Amino acid sequence: MKSISYILKVGAFIVFLATSGRIIADIYTPSLPAIAQHFSTTPDQVQLTISLFLLVFTPSLLIYGPLADSLGRKPIILIGAVLTLLGSILCLLASSIDMLIIGRMLQGLGCPAFVVVARTLLRDHFDGAQLASVASYLSLFISISPLVAPVAGGYIQHHVGWQGSFYAMILYCLLVIAIVTALFKESLKEKDTKVLKFKTLISSYTELLSDKRFIGYSLLPALAFAGGMAYLVLAPFYLQNILGMSPITFGWSALLIASGSIIGRVLCINVLKRHGPQCAIYIGLLLITVTGVLFVCYALASIQSAYALIFPMFLFMLATGLIFPSAMAQALQPYPHMAARASAIYAFIQNMGGLSGAFAMKFFSPDSYSPLAFFILLVSLVGWLAYWLITHYSIKTMEVSKV
Repeated sequence: MKSISYILKVGAFIVFLATSGRIIADIYTPSLPAIAQHFSTTPDQVQLTISLFLLVFTPSLLIYGPLADSLGRKPIILIGAVLTLLGSILCLLASSIDMLIIGRMLQGLGCPAFVVVARTLLRDHFDGAQLASVASYLSLFISISPLVAPVAGGYIQHHVGWQGSFYAMILYCLLVIAIVTALFKESLKEKDTKVLKFKTLISSYTELLSDKRFIGYSLLPALAFAGGMAYLVLAPFYLQNILGMSPITFGWSALLIASGSIIGRVLCINVLKRHGPQCAIYIGLLLITVTGVLFVCYALASIQSAYALIFPMFLFMLATGLIFPSAMAQALQPYPHMAARASAIYAFIQNMGGLSGAFAMKFFSPDSYSPLAFFILLVSLVGWLAYWLITHYSIKTMEVSKV
């Protein structure tokens, strides 16, 4: 068991690193309508800055995982930070929407390094019951970043304009580089260059993808992320352009929604102590299902108000707070020998969910929230399939071990 001081020191760095990607992804969302107006383009073109960011971000995870297991954690963080910095500068200097999209794609190439290494550090430093416990507490703090980023972005948009968010991203990247260079100690005990061999990579990923329980645990946060990204793509245009909400008010509404995730994580800590991760996941799925049904009822009743969008999404985020920590700890626990690769596949599946949510909303007009409501209901149904995978193959594994 690690000491409290050790947990605090390592945990603070993991939180800082994990929130870096979320802040860079989310802080500019209150500016999406302003960006569309500045470049005289359509909402679906501006939405590409999110969906194409994820399109590059997602496969890049599979690259950083093996690199982190082979070259070490520190150089991978620095490579990611430099790429993200260059992308942020390109976005700031963008003279067209196409240039802005390219800058966001470059950011999408760098940010995965933060995600992979943050989860890998968790597995490097903790295991067993302490891994699940520390993961639940850390994800509580990590969940603050989706609250802070849109609120900060709303004020930045109001006082500085859309370019202000990219100035903030540049400063954040420089801070990451400075802290990692000066303070970070490498946690990879033994570098393994064999990891980069094609046959080794295929063998590792085959082992992970053939584990039905791993897939089930990875699908759950993927579905939650899908709902969250679908909201981020549709909500700024619906709430600001259709309902007339200001960027600052939109930022505060995003904080209200994301606060559900913090409440969910607090509940998760208590449920984990008393009933274990399976119970936390089950309660979270039930809540997502109730949210989907309620959301669809609002849509079918043609209720056009901010409440009809914000309240269901608050419940949805509360449910994800119950699911995320439990699913991550259970997915990564069996793979200490390839922690970064397991983290990469886990994050890849999660972000494929986010990508599906972002692209799904692109096919619908932001004049209505109905597509989002039906999408959340679909997410809940697929979530029960993932839960079946977990429980079904857990029982089979227990039966085999008894034999």
